[in-house]
Parts: sequence; C-alpha cells; structure tokens
Amino acid sequence: MTAQFIQDLNSGLDVEIPDAERLTPGKKTVYVKAQDDLGNVSEIKTTEIFYDNIAPNKGDITLNDKENNQVKVVEGGRQWNGSEGEYIYFEKEDNIRLMDDRNIRIQLDMGDKDSGVKPDFSKNGFARVDIIEYNVTTNADRNVISGSKQEVGRKTLRTEIKPDGSLNIPWTLTYGLEKQIEIIVYDNAGNSRLFRDDPFYMSALSLVHFNLQDVVNPQNKWHPVDFSGNSESAEMMAGGNVDFEIMYGLLTAKAPERIHGSVEFVIKDPDGTKIDTQIITLDSSNHEAPVFKDTFTIPQETPVGSKVYANGWIKAEFTDNDPLIVYFPTKDVIVEREIGVITGNLHEEIQFQTIR
Repeated sequence: MTAQFIQDLNSGLDVEIPDAERLTPGKKTVYVKAQDDLGNVSEIKTTEIFYDNIAPNKGDITLNDKENNQVKVVEGGRQWNGSEGEYIYFEKEDNIRLMDDRNIRIQLDMGDKDSGVKPDFSKNGFARVDIIEYNVTTNADRNVISGSKQEVGRKTLRTEIKPDGSLNIPWTLTYGLEKQIEIIVYDNAGNSRLFRDDPFYMSALSLVHFNLQDVVNPQNKWHPVDFSGNSESAEMMAGGNVDFEIMYGLLTAKAPERIHGSVEFVIKDPDGTKIDTQIITLDSSNHEAPVFKDTFTIPQETPVGSKVYANGWIKAEFTDNDPLIVYFPTKDVIVEREIGVITGNLHEEIQFQTIR
C-alpha cells in the first residue's frame, strides 16, 4: 500500500499517517518533500523505517514457588486431612489453585516477531513489562467479582526481558488470601498486550470462631457466644470457671510442623485497674486439630463490676515456608476485647442458695 498526504507544518511537526492500520508491518520507505508559501518545492528526501502495528504475541504466565513447583490444584471441600499432608479447612466446593509460599517466580513465555522501530530490533523489540499483583474475590465460577480487585503491588522491568520474549523473575507476594497476576508487555513501537493469570489462593490461617462455651453462672442459663464477631459482654461470676473454644481454619497443601499460640485473659476492676492476668498456652500436640479448648477461672475476690478482656494469637509454622499467623478477637493485630463483666460472686451465690 502507498499512502500519500499533505501535512500543514503550521499546525505542528508531528505527522500521523492516515489509514495507517491498512499498512502491513515491515520495512517501509518514506518520501518527503516540502513546499513553502511562495510555491518553492524542495528535493525529495527518503528514509527507511520499520513499521510495527502488531502487539506482542499471546503467551502463558506460569507461577512457580522457590522449589520450582507450579501453583497446585487442591481438592476443595470442608475437610481436615493431615495424614495425607493436605490441611484444608475452608468452605470451597470446587478445586482451587493454591500457592504455599509468598516467594515465587513469575515466568512469561511469548514472542513478538515484528516488534521494533528499526529492522535490527525485529527479534528484540520489547520496551518494558509491567507486572501487577491484585487481591481479588471470586464467585463460585472463579470469576473476579466486579469492584473487588485491589492493586497491591506493581513493578516495571526493562532489562530482564530475553530476546525471545521470555521473562523469569523472582516475586514476593503481599499477604492476602486470593490473588491474581497481570502482565502488560509493551514493544518498542508502542503496542501493548495484557496477559492475565487465573486467580489463585495463598496459604492462609484464619479464625473460624472464638467461643465461650460455658460460663458458670447460676443466675443465667448459658448459651455459647462467639466473640470473633460483635457479641456483647457476657455476665460472669467471680470464682467461676469459663470454658472457651478456639477453632482455626488452615488452607495449605503442606503439613505444618507445628501449630501453637496463646490466649491472654485480663481482668480490670471498675476503675480500670488491672487486677489479674492469665495466659494460657495453646499447642496442637495436646489438642485435636483444628480446635483448641481450655478453661480459665475468675478469681473469687474479683469485685462486682470488673470487666474481663481477651486477646491472643495462633501460628502455623512450616519447615521451609514463612509462618502463618492470625490474631483474635481481631485478625490483624493484638487488641484487647471486652468479653465479660462480673455481676456476682459464685461463693456468695452458693451460700445464698444453701441458706434459702
């Protein structure tokens, strides 16, 4: 195809070829002559360009962990199967893609045979690559839900691209449960193409519930209360026992070496002064996964009107991977949460019941 057009230089020196999309890629000869306002015409000047309107070719993204294992496909469903090395305790009906380690390698295999603004760039015409990491939420069909995509990491690369268009670099994922990687490749001619990997899950530890299973209080019939939500403080008795249960969820394809943690119960008198602290150690070696159960006792001399607070953490440790940790009652940081208020004394209540 031959394109001929007139450019008014008074409007600028930038020239845009009309119907450029009709041109085929490859080496082109450009002929230019100029004419001034008096009608004088210059000699014809020529130059050669390499015209490229083709975006980088399609390719595939591969994610590997540091042991060069690709993202695993793990059977879903609510289960706890430590004997076979798969620890899964999440409501997932379908199989899921799972990455155990935050330290991964991102590999992109592609090519762009027509890239470049010069003929000698025809085999190495990549200008830059943008790698973008997102936290996402998907629906049952594994499609990203509209409005739930949050960019959490981005890096621009220029020198890491090989002449054949392949890319293989280390990447450390931010913390998050469900992820997606996108790569935008730009060639030297300004064409670009977006490559998008399917969403995948990161190994994660979560708090399923933090329940007060039983609180000794003759005045009230007790029903379990979950303090991982917004439950109100429970009425408790000085001198009484409080049975608690902590259930955690662990999503990982590698068996943890150890799961442990602790919960701290703090009692403050009506003036807010700390009068008692009890720390109970949690360890999977003496509890049946994925539940920790134990009991703490409110001192008999605790004044009426005192308040009980709780905070704690659970950690899953692995031989090779970074540990996973969750805090409660809030999941991200250690924060005291009021769980109870002292409304009576168990010893006095028993004496009253006996006398009556």
